[in-house]
Amino acid sequence: MSRLTRCRGCHASAGALEIIVTLDPMPLVGSFCESAEEARRLTQYPFTLVWCTACGLAQALEDIDDHVLFGSYHYKSSSILGVVRHFSGYADELVARYGRGNVRLLEVGCNDGVLLRRLPNSWRLVGVDPSDVAAAAGARNYELINDHFSMRLARDIATDERFDVIVSSNCVAHVTDMHDVLAGMAYLLVDGGELWIEAHDLDAVLSGQWDAMYHEHKGYWSADSLSGCAARLGLVADEVTRLPVHGGLLRVRLRKTAGAPRPSAPRRPPFERVVRAYEGRRSTSTYDALMRAHADGKRVAGYGASGRAAVWFNQLPEIRPDYVVDDSPLRANLWMAGVALPIVEAPVFRERPPDVCVITAWNYADDIRARHDWFRGEWLQSFVHPARQAAG
Repeated sequence: MSRLTRCRGCHASAGALEIIVTLDPMPLVGSFCESAEEARRLTQYPFTLVWCTACGLAQALEDIDDHVLFGSYHYKSSSILGVVRHFSGYADELVARYGRGNVRLLEVGCNDGVLLRRLPNSWRLVGVDPSDVAAAAGARNYELINDHFSMRLARDIATDERFDVIVSSNCVAHVTDMHDVLAGMAYLLVDGGELWIEAHDLDAVLSGQWDAMYHEHKGYWSADSLSGCAARLGLVADEVTRLPVHGGLLRVRLRKTAGAPRPSAPRRPPFERVVRAYEGRRSTSTYDALMRAHADGKRVAGYGASGRAAVWFNQLPEIRPDYVVDDSPLRANLWMAGVALPIVEAPVFRERPPDVCVITAWNYADDIRARHDWFRGEWLQSFVHPARQAAG
């Protein structure tokens, strides 16, 4: 682990980074272990959220090398129904915008090809992704470059071709040098070409989602900070869209142009709500209900072994479910980092139903409840979006 000496987004010095909140030390939440003992032995790292006063990017002060974080990756996009729906719709939008003719498209962070497989075979399709999941994706209609994206790699690719369209979903927030990645994508675009960036929306985090803060999430973009950092590289934001997937997704479409405006000074976001939510994490109705269930000897389970879940359980280690259900086969029969909770597949949920189940993958709660409408125990959620709390 190291600590930042400059902003990830604009390369301002560390003096521009304002500390917002520090979480209790926790392991890398993307680590999944073969045994409980291994899970407990994992190194615990501090996590400090900072905000760049120069460009507005919220980011993790502590940095873990990208090769450590993603050398063995336990996230497969096609295993999550809500994610598949999202990328099916996204592919339709791209085809509607660019047609089915001769389009050269590059995806940075393509995972198992959940988006690229849905795009026309008439397009020239290239995916870049360093993970083992990408390498094992099997038959595909695109060329895979199984490497970390950077300006260095962009220069190598540019010797052969440049692209009309570049897309990147939930990738640019996961790298150490985000400026370098954005610069590499801008470099590979033809003049007038378009870059589509999707990232977890800082505004969603600020609603109270402290469970989205962990080392693999190195940056938290707002529309202003992303547009400002991109403008420094000759990219102007033409469209900003907010979507509900992942608990709050920001999509920004940018165009390569020589006339990108100079970014203005960033406005400080209202961090107070998410700080209060973290500091008051033991003062919620879900926490109270789970502690009562433990005291009464009830059987408790969790649903969703995502990064959010690992953050939540590690920051509330007194909550000890019997097991955590996850629908990804990449995580089945492994153990969650730090808290050493066993991960089981969905059939176990039916075979050994709990009295209480807390949905830690709360952003997919509707799908989970619908899939298990037979369950007669009590459903809880680790987080309830304020809009839903207000509704009922």
